[in-house]
Amino acid sequence: MGSEFAHDEQTEDEFSHRPVSAYGLHKYRFVGLLSLALLNVGAGMNTTWFGPITNATAREFDISLSQVNWLGNIVNLVFLPMSLLSPPIFKRCGIRNTSLVAAAILTIGAWMRYAATATSLTPQSAYALLFLGQVLAGVSQPVFQVICPRFSEVWFDLRGRTTATMIVSLANPVGVAVAQILSPIFTSPKQSIFLFAIVSTGLMLPSLLMRNSPPKAPTHAGSLPFQGILITLRTLFSPGKYPHSTMDDQDRLDMLVITLGFGVYVAGINAFTLLSNQMLSPYGYSEDTAGFMGAALILSGLLSAAVTSPLFDRVLTHHLGITLRATTPFLAAAWVALIWAVRPHNAAPLYILFALIGAISITLLPVALELGCEITRNADAAAAILWFSGNLFSVVFVLVGNALTDGQDANPPFNMRRASIFNAVIIGSVTVLVYFLRAKQSRRELDEEMNLRSSDVGSVSVP
Repeated sequence: MGSEFAHDEQTEDEFSHRPVSAYGLHKYRFVGLLSLALLNVGAGMNTTWFGPITNATAREFDISLSQVNWLGNIVNLVFLPMSLLSPPIFKRCGIRNTSLVAAAILTIGAWMRYAATATSLTPQSAYALLFLGQVLAGVSQPVFQVICPRFSEVWFDLRGRTTATMIVSLANPVGVAVAQILSPIFTSPKQSIFLFAIVSTGLMLPSLLMRNSPPKAPTHAGSLPFQGILITLRTLFSPGKYPHSTMDDQDRLDMLVITLGFGVYVAGINAFTLLSNQMLSPYGYSEDTAGFMGAALILSGLLSAAVTSPLFDRVLTHHLGITLRATTPFLAAAWVALIWAVRPHNAAPLYILFALIGAISITLLPVALELGCEITRNADAAAAILWFSGNLFSVVFVLVGNALTDGQDANPPFNMRRASIFNAVIIGSVTVLVYFLRAKQSRRELDEEMNLRSSDVGSVSVP
């Protein structure tokens, strides 16, 4: 193990001391960016498609609400091992081949769910097909999310890398928003699932346009080979064995805080989108309203990210940590306010709170991804660790939410007030840890140094 680590450290050292040629940008980067974004939209639809139609799905397929919730939860569970397996798969097969296989698996899963709507099937058989289709979604979805920061690193320079990460990362919440809007518009869940299969298939086709890398790297970091995830995990959890690691103790603490924060903030949104109907229906809100509120959360985040993404690349380039410390208290306050806001005839304040939660959470999602890459200097490993955390906490939040749902005798029956308190307490506690971040952007510092060294050669644009 030690020799493997030393080999990778030596490789990076060789890259940083060899003669520097000019870095360049390839126009095809925008084709790859659009393709990967559309793939993430398709992947994002899978986890929460059944959230706004839980009651209707339970009636249609003659299954329990808990079984419907597991259609979303199983995606998060399968995501966990696959997120850690994705970096070595990328390293062996490349970005393009891995994306093609993952897209094919996701499409098979979509049509398998449609096969579950056959009237000849028993409820148990139909649910088995629905469940297996969601398992396949969980196998393929991590590929498109974990590869995002590495794709940005390989294809974009310092003035576009954060924006590219933001665009591809936020494509997954776009898929969530699409699911929140489209899934409840049909009178029958079977019709909804058929639309789901058609849309998913169309969004998977862009995987044919993916490429592994440009002919000339845009930055020093983009020129380095895949490092794999084991190196980063070992330096995080066994620092004494690797004294030559690029991460010091403060970096390790920062990565721990970012991992916890990322996981909890993602889990808060995922738990709401999965349980939105169950959370709001006891207070008289319809399935359509629950879907629209979930969409408001996602769309406000997308709008906020579209406005702020150029700022992170051109103005706030060295202030990712400050951004986290300045915005997360407002996020925690919104989750606390939600405890009292979920009540009858209170739609307007709820829309405002969900919009605020979405605007802050979704904007910070790619910021945390980029900061994890900066600290570890290993883009695919950092993304795998952070998305593992997000999906692990999502499973916990959904299970706890179900367990804390009140019974028939509550007022109103089956309300989720205690689950809202749990969300607010955990998110508020993690927010305090953000103030211990140093948030040193080591990767950017090295890239800027290498750019200065290459200035004599001159930067070129590859047609």
